[in-house]
Amino acid sequence: MAQIKSSKNYDNFKFHEANRDIDPSHLNNLMKSIKRNNLLHENPMKVQSNSDGTYTILDGQHRFAIATLLDTQIYFIITKEMTMDDVPSYQTSKKWGFDDFLKHFCHYGKQDYKVYAGFKKQSGWSHNCLISLLAGNTKGNSLAFKNGTFKITRSIENANELIGMVNDYQEYTKYYKQRSFVTAVLRIINGTPEYDHAQMMKKLSYLSEKLVKCVDVEAYLRLLESIYNYRTTGNYIRFL
Repeated sequence: MAQIKSSKNYDNFKFHEANRDIDPSHLNNLMKSIKRNNLLHENPMKVQSNSDGTYTILDGQHRFAIATLLDTQIYFIITKEMTMDDVPSYQTSKKWGFDDFLKHFCHYGKQDYKVYAGFKKQSGWSHNCLISLLAGNTKGNSLAFKNGTFKITRSIENANELIGMVNDYQEYTKYYKQRSFVTAVLRIINGTPEYDHAQMMKKLSYLSEKLVKCVDVEAYLRLLESIYNYRTTGNYIRFL
């Protein structure tokens, strides 16, 4: 069994660039727990030993941050088997989220993740909406995203066009980035061949007060359908 070591020489430790960022909320909760009962010695960090005598933290960067804030001993195990690739599945106190995986795989140069990061910054959408946009759907692709095998299947040009169409609603509702709203609009655009975006924008120019916040995707679909067909002569276009 690996020996547990301790130290207060904080400068000898550094974070791994592919690790997740420090989460202030998680840090605060963990801080309260450790102040009540400091059990850092029961849960040592996992580190890699470097040739220059320093250590790279693989697991336990939140514990390290708290130890430095409390000016207390840090406890660690030097691992020869664990790598950064093992860290996401090893976490127990707080699982990795999509942002963490995105940073991780961007660091390792995965092109689809770099492109995805650009779209994330541009759109401000939730990960579920963006995965659905760029990969066609979330089924199976959310897991692929976490496994490092995510692939963008939609063309960059088409993806930008769809984001632009959703953003056109910004003038008429502050909820245009809400997950259920984005999902509803994408479903309309992709699933209703008769949909005319220019017509929808024209209707909203004088019916914007009707575009209120809804509780779910179906409610948005019904609402947008009623706005789109308002005083329309001819065929009634259904979104549901």
